Amino acid sequence: MKATSSIRRAAGFTVLEVLVATVILLVGIIGVSEMVPQALDSDMRNRDTSSSIMAAQMELEQIIGVPIDVNTAASATDYSFLDSDGVQINLGALPIPATAAANAAPPIAVQSGCPLTAAGSFDFSVACTAANYTKIVTPALGPTFEVRWNVMTFYGNDNGTIKPVLKRIAIAGKSRDGSLTIPATLNVMVAP
Repeated sequence: MKATSSIRRAAGFTVLEVLVATVILLVGIIGVSEMVPQALDSDMRNRDTSSSIMAAQMELEQIIGVPIDVNTAASATDYSFLDSDGVQINLGALPIPATAAANAAPPIAVQSGCPLTAAGSFDFSVACTAANYTKIVTPALGPTFEVRWNVMTFYGNDNGTIKPVLKRIAIAGKSRDGSLTIPATLNVMVAP
């Protein structure tokens, strides 16, 4: 008789074992189902952040392609250009004064464009009032981005002509759809 009862016990699961296994399975399924919306939200934010960085980088490539040298007249057009979309882009401040004695010290560096925070990034929660230092980029797909930049111009004296010798350009983009995209600031130094 002993052999028969041990065979019967090994033949299947008890109701309690099935119930415990079902609860464990449901907890796992619920946990995974909670993670899916978070993963989709994170993916959307990462896509928007990458797209905003690409929009800023495309504008930055056009900006650094423009020579920072100016002629003796130091006209305003020496510090701006039309980008590939036909938008006027400003690249810094005119030197004041434009000419000086050949051995005079150049003016101090001048910062122009959208203001930077103390941490060196852009605050997209406030409007940038600097003319031609911001651009709205609307790609074929996805959200619209705002790209902002700031230029710190360092001057030198070239035999009486005050001209830029170095520019630090900070640029960032952010989605305008209200998403939680964190703008990444790109910084580059440009010399003639």
